[in-house]
Amino acid sequence: MALGFAFWLLAARLFPPEDVGIAAAAIAGVMLVSQLSVFGIESAIVARYTEHEHRRDHFFSTAFSLVALAAVIVAVLAAMVAIGINGDLSQVVKDGPLFALYVGMSVVAAVGIVLDQASMVLRRGDHVMSRNATNGFLSIVPLLAMWPLASTGIGGAAALFGSWVFGATAGLVVGAWQLNRLEPRYRYTPMLRRSLAVTLVRTGFPNHVLTLTERIPVLVLPLIITERISPNATAYWYAAWMVAWATLVISRSMSFALFAETSQRGTDLAASTIKALRGSLLLGGGAAIITIIAAPWILSLLGPDYAAVGTGPLRVLVLSFAPYSVIMTYTAVCRGTDRLREATIFGASLAVVVVTATTVATDGGLTWVAIAWSTSVLAFSLVAGIRLFGIVNPRAREFAPESISS
Repeated sequence: MALGFAFWLLAARLFPPEDVGIAAAAIAGVMLVSQLSVFGIESAIVARYTEHEHRRDHFFSTAFSLVALAAVIVAVLAAMVAIGINGDLSQVVKDGPLFALYVGMSVVAAVGIVLDQASMVLRRGDHVMSRNATNGFLSIVPLLAMWPLASTGIGGAAALFGSWVFGATAGLVVGAWQLNRLEPRYRYTPMLRRSLAVTLVRTGFPNHVLTLTERIPVLVLPLIITERISPNATAYWYAAWMVAWATLVISRSMSFALFAETSQRGTDLAASTIKALRGSLLLGGGAAIITIIAAPWILSLLGPDYAAVGTGPLRVLVLSFAPYSVIMTYTAVCRGTDRLREATIFGASLAVVVVTATTVATDGGLTWVAIAWSTSVLAFSLVAGIRLFGIVNPRAREFAPESISS
């Protein structure tokens, strides 16, 4: 995350806000495409690896091939939608080099998501760390190389986006090298084993739907702001959200650990839930206080306009850390106790409300967009909190079904 911030810090110093906004919207579009393309296969790898370990090469190669093919298809469909809307985002797909980078990055991002989970199931989480470090450092290198050209106006959004693609591709190359060095060695071969593909999609899709309800609002917001306000506004929003996410990601990280823990039999559900929620609130609260105080200084590193426009939205966004923690904890418990249908209905409802509220709020500017986001999260956290208590409270569970099957 620190390297990501350094990337945008340099981008803001080297490029005008319009170019930064277009590149940010393109990157948000890529992240959306990659999330739509994985079909929950990253979760299915974790769930099904043990039973397919004897044919690991076919298992992994089918997973990587499947998401790569899906990413190309989804990226082209998304480009057609952007052309149909014919707004500022159409600049991405009408620019030949930028469109090629956009499709390529969609594949790289989707495969990278699955590769991370493959490393985890192989008990090599250190590989994920080293790949992300490579990605971050090598995204910055092209920007540093373009520093002497900054005053000439050469580059634009395509150069900025290309730097991001270069770093991500380098990380993927490192991932392939890491897998090839494992014992037994693995080398990717393009293939689609029908039985394996069916198993992966059938296992992953229920979790995929739930994940999309969580992530789509975040990924769609920069696109909405680009179309309804301006690319400049997207640049300011993206910077504010990036800093706010350093606080909000704490609760998401805690929820990942809680999901893994509650998936195991014999776990004390109440104790684990309280521990995760307490950690989210304590760490998130400390980060939120620091961010609220230091917001103008942090954003001023990107430029005075970023601080002037983004400070208000940033402060409002980090105030949602507590209700967001409750929602993430509730979702993790639902995943771990096989309540996917319940969590998906909740997540879809929240996504619709957030997207609708923030779209309407764009008429008032970025601060009102942040208010709409935080208010929506707060309202749904009350529902999540009540339901969470009902699930983890032993007395309440005595009168409730053990689980709601997905």
